[in-house]
Amino acid sequence: MAKNNNQIPNRVYEALKAEILSMRLEPGYSISEIETSKRFNVSRTPVRDAFRRLESDGLIEVKPHIGTFVSLIDLETISDIMYMREKIEIGIVEDLATIITQAQIFRLKVILVKQKELLSRESDDKELSLEFINLDNDFHRMIFELAGKEGVWEMLNQLQNHYLRFRVFIDLNDKKRLSKLLDAH
Repeated sequence: MAKNNNQIPNRVYEALKAEILSMRLEPGYSISEIETSKRFNVSRTPVRDAFRRLESDGLIEVKPHIGTFVSLIDLETISDIMYMREKIEIGIVEDLATIITQAQIFRLKVILVKQKELLSRESDDKELSLEFINLDNDFHRMIFELAGKEGVWEMLNQLQNHYLRFRVFIDLNDKKRLSKLLDAH
């Protein structure tokens, strides 16, 4: 029974988190428990639980007696995350360089080929950009995984919600920027 009690708030949480990270719900957007409960056809209790988690993640901000809003993107946090990721990834790649196999290199190249295929499409839509960014995240996650540092990736992942939204914001519909990102790999 407890499992079912967690499934509804988890479903609401995951759906809202995905919408916030993909910028479908933009920073500053007002979001209400009542509208959200109607939208997901659930009571306000699981929505409240989801909101608490989103607030804990830094994705929404609850202003008492005013409303609940998708949080603004924190540029200082983004700068800190970018610094940490750069320093940690350099170490991960250095470690990986001495142990990586050809099969593992192939797995990484598969992701890059998928990204290249996306960029070759005529479309400039938002979904293409989001798919590209998801593949890029998969690429970086795989580097940590191949180095046996999945736990480090998970720790970074918990901190980088603002960074992920920032990437979507700056990379959305900008094939030139995405192409440069691909070339950097």
